[in-house]
Amino acid sequence: YDFALSPAAVAASAGDSKNYVSEKEFVMRMNAADKASYQTPLAQETKLSETLAELQGQGKYRIYTNIARKPDVTYFLDRGDVMKQGEVVAPGVVKAMPGLDFEMQLPVDAPDSDRRLKLVEWITHPDNPLFKRVIMNRLWHYHFGTGIVNTPSDLGFNGGRPSHPQLLDWLSQQLVKQNYQLKAMHRLIASSTTYRQAATLNADAAAVDAENRLLWRKSPQRLDAESVRDAMLLTADVLNPKRGGPAFEDVKIVPNDGTTYSNRSIRTTRPSIDAPFTGSRHAVDGRPCWMCLIVPIRQQRLHAGL
Repeated sequence: YDFALSPAAVAASAGDSKNYVSEKEFVMRMNAADKASYQTPLAQETKLSETLAELQGQGKYRIYTNIARKPDVTYFLDRGDVMKQGEVVAPGVVKAMPGLDFEMQLPVDAPDSDRRLKLVEWITHPDNPLFKRVIMNRLWHYHFGTGIVNTPSDLGFNGGRPSHPQLLDWLSQQLVKQNYQLKAMHRLIASSTTYRQAATLNADAAAVDAENRLLWRKSPQRLDAESVRDAMLLTADVLNPKRGGPAFEDVKIVPNDGTTYSNRSIRTTRPSIDAPFTGSRHAVDGRPCWMCLIVPIRQQRLHAGL
């Protein structure tokens, strides 16, 4: 694991709950001197954790950032040979993208924060149509099961061709008009006639367009693993409907008291292929698998590396 587990989680991952000695039992068997030396740092840790929680509760905002470092020097390599270093290269952008004339105009020793800022300005530049197309195509994918471009992670020459290129551009324009508010775009798509179609099969239409790329009906979609998990917990009357609160780690706990690990899947800390039920929905590196809504279960598990 790449994160700290609770004592109960350690016992569950060991797979031998009968021979597991809890921390409480371990402390009870200590003599007085060992118990004092063991409990003193624990008390200090508890006090520090309480102080940290109190300080964190006083903040109005939570900001996620990175620790900037001094970028390495980049050289021009003659014919790609790392042993033939030429002149030092300044930060720049990909020149092969047509229709976007953008220069970073940074010195060779520019700090990491300035480079990141210029990269964001380049990606989100108003003259860059790819940025808006990628966002709207991915939103369309999650609503319909297949994107207007059926390879949402690749809109280049190696990816699929758009079924409705004018529609994708129109959605991109609407995104700009809505000031990049995704909630408004979700509402626009979900209220459209195309989205509200029935899934009834039309034999004549299916003979022409079996994959429904022309959107003549609402394609049936397989429930994702998280929805199936929550539905099973709800049917068993153990789903915790409480909103808010801390996130939880989706690991197998024995015994399960039904208060922490019966939360809705939306509150998990991170996707993981080690999760007992939802792991097959994610790729090997833990990222959500974009194919999982449209491929058969057997191929899905192969894609997830299981």
